[in-house]
Amino acid sequence: MSEEELNNYIANIKTACENRKNGKVSTLRGRNSVSDIIFIHQSLRLAWLAVAEIAKRRGYPCSAQLIKNSIFDEDYEEELGQSGVFKRKIKKNKDFKNCIKGFSTDYVSDSLEFQHKNSKDLYYSLHLADIQRSPKNGKHKYHIHDTWDFELWTKEDGHSLFATTVNDWAWLCENAHILKVIKVDIYFVY
Repeated sequence: MSEEELNNYIANIKTACENRKNGKVSTLRGRNSVSDIIFIHQSLRLAWLAVAEIAKRRGYPCSAQLIKNSIFDEDYEEELGQSGVFKRKIKKNKDFKNCIKGFSTDYVSDSLEFQHKNSKDLYYSLHLADIQRSPKNGKHKYHIHDTWDFELWTKEDGHSLFATTVNDWAWLCENAHILKVIKVDIYFVY
């Protein structure tokens, strides 16, 4: 599907929800029945799947992957020896390289903050993660860990109106159990 078709799909979900709300679709139990709530919940999940596909096409494959995993309540992991979109982006990332430059021993546990200016995709998908390092065959094994969830933003947080709106909509969907809090674990040797 094209982005226009995906956006139309989201609009059609909105129309179906409005029709159902306005009684244009008959229900067995009346307005705001359990079936209506389930219908709206599933419709929002489908809309988020469309959003994930658009994000992927717009250059946010990490964020798109975590949206999908969150919808299906599945933790995300890239294991050693397994290829993955996060590994490729993290290894090239300036914030990661600057972080590990400061490590003076083989065994390290610290935090890693991805900056918006260096990678919007890593910023939106991981932002502030934990990093652990240990020796492995003359190199170092890294474990990047994060919990993918949302905090409510305000205008004082310094984000654009658009970013704040999208984030806060995701926060609302998380609290309505449409999106689930998931664990993210990335393992690689570098």
